[in-house]
Amino acid sequence: AGHEEARLIFVGVTHFLPPDDTQRLVIDIGGGSTEFIIGDKNRPERMISTEMGCVAITQRFNLMNNIKANDFSDAVRYCQLTLRPYVNQLKSLGWHRVIGASGSIKAISEILIGNQWSSDNITLEGMQKLSQYLIKGGRLEDIKLVGLSEDRKPVIGGGLAVLMAAFQLLNIDKMQISQGALREGLILDMLGRVHHTQDVRETSIQSLIATSRIDTAQAQRVATCAASFFDQVAHHWTFLHPNIDCRLLLRWAALTHEVGYFISSRKYRQHSAYILE
Repeated sequence: AGHEEARLIFVGVTHFLPPDDTQRLVIDIGGGSTEFIIGDKNRPERMISTEMGCVAITQRFNLMNNIKANDFSDAVRYCQLTLRPYVNQLKSLGWHRVIGASGSIKAISEILIGNQWSSDNITLEGMQKLSQYLIKGGRLEDIKLVGLSEDRKPVIGGGLAVLMAAFQLLNIDKMQISQGALREGLILDMLGRVHHTQDVRETSIQSLIATSRIDTAQAQRVATCAASFFDQVAHHWTFLHPNIDCRLLLRWAALTHEVGYFISSRKYRQHSAYILE
């Protein structure tokens, strides 16, 4: 659900920020929705999920192949209308810092900084320069911009329209970027609070296994088999490292190899690897 997604995003974002008691506005642009969360520390006070995202806006206003001025203006105006009902709620709470999360916002930040349209934050002036460049540039596949990856090109127009609309309606001066977002929030929420009476990594692994509802018997069989293989080849293959217990790491990987299914059966191995890391 949108509100649950917003809560997890806030947890993931604030985990990577220095602790303070000030109000923060967190904005996360996804593919189909954009979340606005206000809170302090790691406690969200108001969570709003709007039905506008980089993919949805890109497709609705035909911004995928090339960005035309009229289409982009229509997209920004539509995003403003979508957000307008929530503006007074957000402004009444207030905030001291604005934090951006997600791929679209990170991409916009990298483009602005890489092309010297901004120093270290996202600004409306910098985004206006980017939009003008994209409109004049013609086909997106031919545009070369520092910080704009090939996989981000097809949806950069929609993400930019959403973020510019938010800046304009909420009178945002600048936005900082967070390294954490939904994925990190989900992991932290799954782990919960762990006690440091033993190796915190082992506690975390056991919590992951319990929370993810995986087949624990199968996981234990995989771990036992992997450990047996390791013991047979460890000496000859020199699986030795002064700072890493390779056998223990292999056991944890084996025990949690199915955790990725909790997120998605598609590419679950990549999800498992990311969580374990």
